[in-house]
Amino acid sequence: GLLVWVLLVAGAVVFYVVVLRDFYGHSSGFSGIVPYMLFFVGAMVAGILLTAILLELAHALGAKVGKYVIMSVNILGLMFYKEETKRKVKFSSYDGLTGETKIYPNPKAKKEPNPTPYLLMGSLFFAIEIIAAIFLFNLMKDSEDTWTQNFAYFILTAGVTGAIIFLYNIVPFRLDNMTDGYRLRLVGNAKARKAFNDLLRTENGLAVSSETEENKSVEEVEEEIEEAEGTAFSADLAMNKVYRYLSKKDYDKAEETLDTILATRNVAKKIVLKARALKIFINIMYRNIEDVVAYCEKEIPIEDRRDFSDDGSMPCIRVYILLSGLVDKSKSECEYAINKVKKALKHTLENRVEIEKALFNETIDKVHEAHPKWGLDQHKL
Repeated sequence: GLLVWVLLVAGAVVFYVVVLRDFYGHSSGFSGIVPYMLFFVGAMVAGILLTAILLELAHALGAKVGKYVIMSVNILGLMFYKEETKRKVKFSSYDGLTGETKIYPNPKAKKEPNPTPYLLMGSLFFAIEIIAAIFLFNLMKDSEDTWTQNFAYFILTAGVTGAIIFLYNIVPFRLDNMTDGYRLRLVGNAKARKAFNDLLRTENGLAVSSETEENKSVEEVEEEIEEAEGTAFSADLAMNKVYRYLSKKDYDKAEETLDTILATRNVAKKIVLKARALKIFINIMYRNIEDVVAYCEKEIPIEDRRDFSDDGSMPCIRVYILLSGLVDKSKSECEYAINKVKKALKHTLENRVEIEKALFNETIDKVHEAHPKWGLDQHKL
């Protein structure tokens, strides 16, 4: 992710030095550096807004082509969704660089929905945007009117900003945000596409199950997880299964499934860390304090503790609270982790929020039992 950003920023710097600095040097439309910088920043903002809107419109169109139902469209935090046939708008977090369009497989589709149009359409819209920007720039740059020339460079800068987002979006690797290029690489065959759709069904199953002819429940879909083995989505599917076991307090099956995830090759590091945190959580929560200390000293190296501290997910926050409270006996570290909970819940899948809250409250109870004077129980959700 860092390498990609370095390359993209380097490209932006080259554009500024080679194109925009020369433009500023001969343009008579600016009386100083401040108006010029405002012009430059305004063009970038316009490029980001236009690109964000086009990308999510493309996702929505591609989802329809691929036979998906659109749950919500989020553009730079402004989410459009439908609730009981009414269209609504609210501010919400999203997993993406400029937005996110959430979908699930259309239960009435005769064939397995195909995510390829959903993931490819954005690149098509980006290409149209960039071509249009270049065309308009060449059309206006030689105008005798100063502000027409200025507007030409405004359009070009907006187009280059869109191109930077486009390049980020097509990188076929897992970066800080999920990119279309990465997911396209993962759905290259029918088995992977089926697993991708099953993941959507388990994450949003309650919204779909009543409409399916087979009327499958979330549990029934999750029990078909074995069919997804060997795909990039098997660990995500298994993690949904883990949360179902945790909600039923079936800790043996939850730990067994976590062991399967940890034993699987090529699982994303973030999922491995969460799986490790969940397994440690199970082993800590249902032991007495003496056994907890012995277990942690033996099973949890300092590197893991550092990773749990740095990660912002609910599983890692919970484990860090337990380690800080029960092993290190540090109230300040517990509070440090607790302060990250609100943000972590915003980035938690909706079908996991309630169980995450319940597990967090159990965590607080465990530490409060050991240190009642700390008053951590006031932070329960």
